[in-house]
Amino acid sequence: MRSVRELFRKTWLWAFLRILYKNYLTGRELKAIARNQSLKKARRLLAINHFFHGELKAFQRVQAQFPDVALLPLLPEPFFTPVVYLFPEALRSQFFSYEHADFSRLREKSRALSETVFDKIYAAYPFDCVITPSDLFYWIREFILICQRRGIPVIVLDKEGTISPLDYQVLPQKIERSFPVISDRVYVWSERKKQFWKNAGIAEDKILVSGSVRTDLFVHVKMRAKNNVIFFDFAENAYIDSIDWSEKSWEGEKSWKKLRQSVRQTALKIAKKHPHLEVIIKCHPQQCDMAFDDLEWRDCPNVTIKTGAEISELLEKTYAVVGFQTTALLESSLANIPTFYSAWGNLFDFLKNELLPWHEWGFGIHWCHDQDRLFECVHNAIEGRVNESEKDKSRISEYFFNSDGNRAAFVLQSLLSERIEANTK
Repeated sequence: MRSVRELFRKTWLWAFLRILYKNYLTGRELKAIARNQSLKKARRLLAINHFFHGELKAFQRVQAQFPDVALLPLLPEPFFTPVVYLFPEALRSQFFSYEHADFSRLREKSRALSETVFDKIYAAYPFDCVITPSDLFYWIREFILICQRRGIPVIVLDKEGTISPLDYQVLPQKIERSFPVISDRVYVWSERKKQFWKNAGIAEDKILVSGSVRTDLFVHVKMRAKNNVIFFDFAENAYIDSIDWSEKSWEGEKSWKKLRQSVRQTALKIAKKHPHLEVIIKCHPQQCDMAFDDLEWRDCPNVTIKTGAEISELLEKTYAVVGFQTTALLESSLANIPTFYSAWGNLFDFLKNELLPWHEWGFGIHWCHDQDRLFECVHNAIEGRVNESEKDKSRISEYFFNSDGNRAAFVLQSLLSERIEANTK
């Protein structure tokens, strides 16, 4: 039975009070922004910080190279909270087109709210350019259009460069149909992701292959005294939620539940074997199912469940990284950390060629075929018996076309050029 609090959260009164509180927070933040002397630069960039923490940290590393540039990160909440409450869950899940006739009045309301949001932000911080990890979010669509009408370019700095072949087959068409890209340009990690966006209907001249900004953090990672092992967790339907199983000749399990449980059990086994280490189970920033009811992890005081988007600080102190289809495996490999791909089972064997190919050679990743092998590999890494110096990483460029440690500076310089170009039109 749902609690009274859960039921209250569904009421209009909760939404009203929440929006009222967020408006108060907005006003307080904007006053602080207006007083901040470090933001009063000749060139001002506004970053929509929707799980953009790694990229922003990489930009901070090179900020001194751009003394005339200010970069303000803005969390979606509290600024866009009123817009979020406008739209039904179906649209939030992208089941319907944003331009659907049924949402015309909601779009008008969103436009009016977004005008207010724009005016408040611009009054405190008159920005020249907006960067955002995506323009597919329904709550930012009208804000983007308002920026463009005011002559301010909006650039998508794509942070999802390792999209799986399964999603590659269906997502571009869905995006073009329901949430066509409206930004002025899209910066992508690789030629592979450039083709993805071309398939979604974007003209080639609007796409810049820039590489991944946050790879700078891993190329330049400064290792400290090691005291942890990291297991990247994943949802039961991760990377396969777009599959139409009626089109597959498959009668077996249709989730990663068994695989995930095996990986979690290995994490506990490592924790018990090495009680002096912190064993981190790192959840995806947007992961919902984090109950961990299948594990007696509370009996292990050295097991920590972590959320959040930025991982470079965790990697600075790690013996080993374990994961499934996550980008973090490539990033860990770039940092020359022993990296283990935990992938096995009948479902994996069936879908192997439709997933990211971390089991193949050339990514600097060790493929563990079963639970015993995973435990052995992680244990050996802790004992210092894994040599990373000779790992072949030649194929990393398929996903990070250039990981030279200078991507943040390159992108910032490119963003400044975008503004110059916009001014000369």
